[in-house]
Amino acid sequence: MDVRAIILVGAETEAVSSTSTASPNTFVPEQLVGVPIAALDLVGQPVVCHVIDRLRNCGVSAIIVLSSVPAGAASLRNRLPAAVQHEEVSVDEIWGAAEGLFLRMSKDTADAVLIMRMGPYTEVDFNQLLKSHLARRNCATSVTNQFRQPLDIVALDSAHAEEAAIVIRRRMQWNWRPSETLVSYGYFNALRHGQDFRSFTEDALMRRCALIPKAREVRPGVWLGRNARLHDTVRVEGPVFVGERAKIRKDVVLRGYSAIESGAQIDTGTLVGSSTVLPQTYIGKHLNLVRSVAGFSQIVQIDRNVTVHIADERLTKTISAPSLKKTWEPVRSSLFLVKRTVSANLARLYSNEAPVQGLDLVQPSANRARAHAAAASASRNPKRAEEDPNNRH
Repeated sequence: MDVRAIILVGAETEAVSSTSTASPNTFVPEQLVGVPIAALDLVGQPVVCHVIDRLRNCGVSAIIVLSSVPAGAASLRNRLPAAVQHEEVSVDEIWGAAEGLFLRMSKDTADAVLIMRMGPYTEVDFNQLLKSHLARRNCATSVTNQFRQPLDIVALDSAHAEEAAIVIRRRMQWNWRPSETLVSYGYFNALRHGQDFRSFTEDALMRRCALIPKAREVRPGVWLGRNARLHDTVRVEGPVFVGERAKIRKDVVLRGYSAIESGAQIDTGTLVGSSTVLPQTYIGKHLNLVRSVAGFSQIVQIDRNVTVHIADERLTKTISAPSLKKTWEPVRSSLFLVKRTVSANLARLYSNEAPVQGLDLVQPSANRARAHAAAASASRNPKRAEEDPNNRH
């Protein structure tokens, strides 16, 4: 069965767009630090990547992500799993681009196409959704939670492409018949503001949902990413997540439900409690970061839902990777792949050849070593070399 998926990140519906023109200090739904929440890292990777993992586990063959992320913010480019296509489009064009993709997939005879707008996060049984959709031969099957709230997930029938495309054109705002709606009882989080984002982090660390942190659990409730560095004096009171390449300096305290994402740095003597430090973010010395989300030189206090822009880089700033490293990273990756391929081919070649009889691979090296030692000794003591009957040319 050929099932494909189109995921929209940063797309607006009528409910979201009604407040999207507010001033920067006013609450904007489904955004934090000016970035769609679905594009922010949560325990190791962007929220949308966790959804992609679930889709792949259900056998979805092709996935395309359309994202509208503000310039200079956390781009999804090069952050999505392998073989997932990604296109960056504007907010105004994203729904039209999704409709065009769906029509092209329909011509490719896809059995069904899933359209997902990454606003709320939900753990839908996609196998059940597709089975119900195909069995009923619906033009479109939408999904709601147990409270009949729409989850912005629709399965479309490619055999009725023109009719199904209207669902996308109307941004999923549709009056469905009961037979065309599936109720999901899985985990649900609206992800509309900082409190939702932080509660989602806590649920993941407490294993209240199916999401798995992208790190190794070194002890119960403490996850540590690759190449993460913690000073010996760091105190960790779990559950806590520390992402790969994160650096935690001397006398730092990491308190319950905190997440230090990849490449972040916490300087000496700072306390982080029930907070998230986004990737490549520096937090200064002797600070208290409590019930907040920090990143992109901004701090969101989640209880008050207030965003503060920080100009003083001694408090917080974005850590930029060295430009030279960025430039050479594709070359390094290519050389690594070539090296791995050559090594595998050589190993296979030698494993298939018969061993050569009577050839000692160690003895010539030993003879050369003894010869070099004798020559060195002779150069230091010429008279002894002349008297030594074994030293003949």
